Amino acid sequence: MLVYSSSEKSLTVIQIRAPVRRGAGQIFTHSLMEFIRNCNFKSIILLTGADSSRRIDSEIRSIPIRYLEIGGENPHTLTIQKLGIPSMNQLEIGRPGIPGGGTSAWICNEAISEKMGILILVWFTIEGGKKYVK
Repeated sequence: MLVYSSSEKSLTVIQIRAPVRRGAGQIFTHSLMEFIRNCNFKSIILLTGADSSRRIDSEIRSIPIRYLEIGGENPHTLTIQKLGIPSMNQLEIGRPGIPGGGTSAWICNEAISEKMGILILVWFTIEGGKKYVK
């Protein structure tokens, strides 16, 4: 994992460069969210890939990017909407459905339980993010 920060732009980017080991997703996610809370970030935007083979018809017929807003409001949602990025459908139980989202699903669930507002940008890709290290 790499962390880039610019105090001049009030921006921190956390890049997860490798898959999380199988069985360690919950621990990793909890630690990541604790780091985010301790740093007092004003907003969180998660960029993730999703398995394009599991898109629904309306997603196949349009651009390959969607957004989800969970756990509370995010100040960047209006900007995303102005760019014309469509919202992604969510499961009936209120949990986000990111097909092949891997670690992103853990992060979403943690954000929901912690009531942390998070904006998720989902890019549909060929492989998605569901790869595990044994």
